[in-house]
Amino acid sequence: MIVAVDEGATRREAAERFGVSVASAVRWHQFWRNDGTIAAKLCGGSRSPLEDYTEEILALIEEQSDRTLDETVAAMHKRRVPEAVRHSFAS
Repeated sequence: MIVAVDEGATRREAAERFGVSVASAVRWHQFWRNDGTIAAKLCGGSRSPLEDYTEEILALIEEQSDRTLDETVAAMHKRRVPEAVRHSFAS
């Protein structure tokens, strides 16, 4: 699609030729023009459950930097950090 537009096709023509929406053709070509890449963007927006507890985890480590992993996880449990977060931290 990018090559077709670069070779003179309109974005509408390229979209029709490749079976995508005109809006997608415009976005893809703009992305190519601005960033010079045709790589797909990351999908999903997944994030680690640890992100919500970053400050709390860092504070635990700063309090006692020589804690073992098990001790840190136990301290997180005492502070009522959810199990899913503790599991992510220990993985």
